[in-house]
Amino acid sequence: MAPGSRPCADRPMRFWAAIAAVLLLGVVSGCGDDEPSEQAAAGKGSGANAGDAGDGGKSGSADGGKAGSSEAGAPVGPSGGAPHGEAGGGGEVNGQAGLASGEGGHLGFAGEGGQAGAVGAETVTVEVTPQAGGNVTLGDTLVSIPPGAVSEAVSITLAVVDPSAVAPLPAGSYGIGPVVALMPHGLAFSVPVSITLGHSGGSGGELAVLRLDDEADQTWAALADPTFTANNVTFATSTFSIVVPIESAVPGDVIALQQFGTNSSDSTADVVFDHQDNLIVVSRSPGETPGTDFDAFIRKLVPDTELGWKESWKNAVSSTDNPNLGQADSVNAVCIDDDDNVIAVGDTNGVLAGPNNSGALDGWARKLSPAGAVLWTRQIFGGTNTRNDTANGVAADSDGNVLITGSLDFLGNNVGDAYVRKLDPAGAQLWEYEFTAGGATYDSGVAIAVAPAGDPVVLGWTAGDVGGTNAGEDDFFVSKLDADTGTPLWTVQYGTAADDCAWAITVDPSGDVLVAGQTGTCLDSAYPSLDSFVMKLDGDNGSTVWKHDVTTPTGEERARAVAVDPLGNVLVAGHSTGSFDSGKNVNVGKLDVYVRKLSPAGTPLWTNLFGNAENQRAYGVAASSSGLVAMVGSTQGGLDDYTSAGGWDAFIAWLKP
Repeated sequence: MAPGSRPCADRPMRFWAAIAAVLLLGVVSGCGDDEPSEQAAAGKGSGANAGDAGDGGKSGSADGGKAGSSEAGAPVGPSGGAPHGEAGGGGEVNGQAGLASGEGGHLGFAGEGGQAGAVGAETVTVEVTPQAGGNVTLGDTLVSIPPGAVSEAVSITLAVVDPSAVAPLPAGSYGIGPVVALMPHGLAFSVPVSITLGHSGGSGGELAVLRLDDEADQTWAALADPTFTANNVTFATSTFSIVVPIESAVPGDVIALQQFGTNSSDSTADVVFDHQDNLIVVSRSPGETPGTDFDAFIRKLVPDTELGWKESWKNAVSSTDNPNLGQADSVNAVCIDDDDNVIAVGDTNGVLAGPNNSGALDGWARKLSPAGAVLWTRQIFGGTNTRNDTANGVAADSDGNVLITGSLDFLGNNVGDAYVRKLDPAGAQLWEYEFTAGGATYDSGVAIAVAPAGDPVVLGWTAGDVGGTNAGEDDFFVSKLDADTGTPLWTVQYGTAADDCAWAITVDPSGDVLVAGQTGTCLDSAYPSLDSFVMKLDGDNGSTVWKHDVTTPTGEERARAVAVDPLGNVLVAGHSTGSFDSGKNVNVGKLDVYVRKLSPAGTPLWTNLFGNAENQRAYGVAASSSGLVAMVGSTQGGLDDYTSAGGWDAFIAWLKP
């Protein structure tokens, strides 16, 4: 099922009645009046139709017109547009009155607005007898019924149906062949019949054949002992139902994807799972709120058996207009505390919570309850300050205190100070530490994490000397601070003669620090020779434990996000112009996105590179308590079966652990 579509609540109980209606009348009735659930729209802060009638009948209308008629031409029932494919062009199939059929047809159900679904199943019907048995063939599907399998003559029908018209497949698996309804439903045979289905599997996952095996047709069960060849699978059964060949996703496979946006530039910026394995996503969009330049959004998505994931709530961060600069709000990072409160940070040139913005950019922080209620908002640096101040990273400790990092007094002329500010759970400042305070170089805090004992660990960039001597251009530094005072416990600085920019930081369960970034340039639009990496630092002193290069033979890579799962495995996400291998990790466009999983010792476990003919960028990655991986970013053009809304769209991809 395409993410964002939702079947009728009573679909399984009505499926076989609908099949019968198709065969007899050429129409499937719709159900429900529910409005479609709103999909997430996002942004980045920085840088069926009714089927044609059967023999002699009128065509169904795409949008609320008459349904396909029977042979006599009498209109039957309401029709309407469903989101499940175009109806076929032909009408008459095996003499069935009013049976919509033909090229590209699907058996659809009601759309989100309660309209009737598309008709147009590929079907075939053959009568078999007890004495002779018989074969029924539809495309690559063959049902062989031996003599003596039925006690009386019976018409056997095969129908290829739309997968979204039946119960969703089990999580972590996907169909590799048609969903075939074997009818009459529940027909029992005296001796087993042989069924052969075509399939397109074989990419490394476990192959199986599933059938809807309960009275309500909601539970998929695996059939015993199917025999797979390169293109077909054969199995025996004694009862008719709905069957489909499937392949289990292999680790790293994308098992779900959502794409959303406006006709402008939209992107997700960061992602985190809460303790209930709900997903928190932050994004920026210029077109979601009419009359604004840009707004930031915080969303909570919850697991859903029908949709996969659905939006639970959305909070818009939308400032009032600044007479000097207009209104634009971006979001840069998000975290959750131990109570599943959500804290996000970003920048604004408008007025959010005061004091009034008198300059260009002010950093902001917002805390929301698990239900999405705003608990507090802080415009971190406002009032008479006329300079650019940013909030780039956020983390929470076990007491609910909030740690924020960014840049102070950034003038746009290579001057600024990196800072860490600690707030209590109510948003009141506890302490602040500035790196190279007042120095004549540009320094910025980029991201922040919290060690198990509560000490913050900050990642930053510097053009000067923070934890060592600058090697040339921008270096990056990592500093661990005392939780109570903000005093640095240790600081290390890394650099080469080129720009060295790390983008992301996290802490594993043992307290060691993971950092991801690249050497070569800090500009996301430029691609000279880059050496992207993820490295582990000893949490006690900052020394390097290991470093893993994320490289391709001919392309350029960026490592933009890093996370750890509960077992300490490391996930690094980014984008690349190259191919990692000659198998499935081949670049198909310009920039493709990737996720790589490493063991706690830095050994690669799997990599997935995917995209389209245009550009994609990855900005965030997270792991759930079960190891499920979520990666967010932006895309030009459509991913999977999506069509771009224009410009850059946001996307969320879920990958098998």
